[in-house]
Parts: sequence; structure tokens; C-alpha cells
Amino acid sequence: METDPNQSDIPLSQKLFEDYRLTALFGNNFAAFMALDQLSQLTLADAQYNLDNAFELTLEFTTDLNERFQ
Repeated sequence: METDPNQSDIPLSQKLFEDYRLTALFGNNFAAFMALDQLSQLTLADAQYNLDNAFELTLEFTTDLNERFQ
């Protein structure tokens, strides 16, 4: 499957939303549901990644504070 070079910089979430919008517009409910499902899974993965990073940064910060004040 070839990709359009003009769309190579478009984020995956935007592509999935466009798939959802176009398939819903043309009445393909199953394809629209699948695109929306993929978008929600991507959103959850991004949220989990951000939460993990926030936890690691908080842990590093509190460790640094503990070391500084001991």
C-alpha cells in the first residue's frame, strides 16, 4: 500500500479521525466504528504513556528532594 507523500507528516490520530469522518459520511458504519475504535485505543495508549512519564518524573523529583534534604 502506497502512502501519499503529502500526508506523511499528518499524525496518526488525525488520519484515523479523517477515516472515521469519511466512512460515517458515506454510510459505512462498521468502518466508521473500526476507525473510531482505533482512535480511542491510540488515545488510551498516549494517555498511559503520559501517565507513566509523569509518574517517573515525579519519582525522580521526590528522590532528588529526599537526597537534597537528608
